[in-house]
Amino acid sequence: MTSPIIIDIRACTPASVGSQNFTYVGGLIQSLIPAPTKLFFPFLGEDGFWEVRVKYACAESRPVAVSIYDGSDTTILTDIGLNMVTGGWGSNNCSVVTVGNFKLTAKPHQIIVSRASHVPHLSAIQLHKCTLQT
Repeated sequence: MTSPIIIDIRACTPASVGSQNFTYVGGLIQSLIPAPTKLFFPFLGEDGFWEVRVKYACAESRPVAVSIYDGSDTTILTDIGLNMVTGGWGSNNCSVVTVGNFKLTAKPHQIIVSRASHVPHLSAIQLHKCTLQT
């Protein structure tokens, strides 16, 4: 069995807004002000098909677009991801959802999470090897 690719969410790079709009508290990345948000999460891909899972918390619906950038092309996995209310903003309210499947190659990639305002509080991003080819 192949180990999941675990993305260190603390290594994210914000764009479109200054990094002062974000904080990392209690294992969650939190956006502080309602401003356009685009977060880049770098990782090294491995050949094959992978299921992208995100662990997040939110007390109100904050749907986001989730994309993968492979160095030349961006593929949107969903434009309404992480849209379910999880019951609160804390790490004890987190839920894990699958946002899509993607064929990766063995090179650097980025997961991109974007929204016109606040994003849900993000706890983890993992990729799991799968046989489903979409």
